[in-house]
Amino acid sequence: MGQEAIQTDDAALGDDIPPFRLRTAHFFVVTTLCAIVVAIRLNWIDWDKVPNDGVEVVRFYQVLASLLFGAAFTALLILFGRRWRFNRSEFQSPGHWLLVFVAVAALISGITEVLLLLYPHYSDSSNVSFDVWNLEKLLMCSGIGIACFVFAWLMSGNLWWKSILALPGIVLLALVPQHLLVLKQAYSNTN
Repeated sequence: MGQEAIQTDDAALGDDIPPFRLRTAHFFVVTTLCAIVVAIRLNWIDWDKVPNDGVEVVRFYQVLASLLFGAAFTALLILFGRRWRFNRSEFQSPGHWLLVFVAVAALISGITEVLLLLYPHYSDSSNVSFDVWNLEKLLMCSGIGIACFVFAWLMSGNLWWKSILALPGIVLLALVPQHLLVLKQAYSNTN
């Protein structure tokens, strides 16, 4: 009799995913990921090129961005872990999509910086100019702007949540022609 009651209760819970609970392991994961991201970002900067009055602002920005990106990557790990464990999609809420978007934007930003370091004029710090800075911003604005529209299209939710992602996409893609014009002028002046 007792076994039948337990099996009936398990069958009733078959489609329900238990609510998420923050555990101590989650805090260890977020702390580790934030530390890794902040270490990479702070060691990536050539501090000799940063003006003395801007060092604290740059450090504050790098730490704040690292915390945001580390939290987004942790949330992704948790969402994918729950997907794997319960074999059902957790991407029901617009907040889940926003977390995925932040993580993808961080990846686009990191990949852009890595690609530009491979660019010979960018990796030589004596040649870094306003034009190369514009190239970086062009790649980031176009990549993240396109990602905004892709996520707004994929996101489950009402029009309000979709517009929260589409509006920054419009702004970022509106900056692309400006960066293209600056790069066109820079290359026409060198030829």
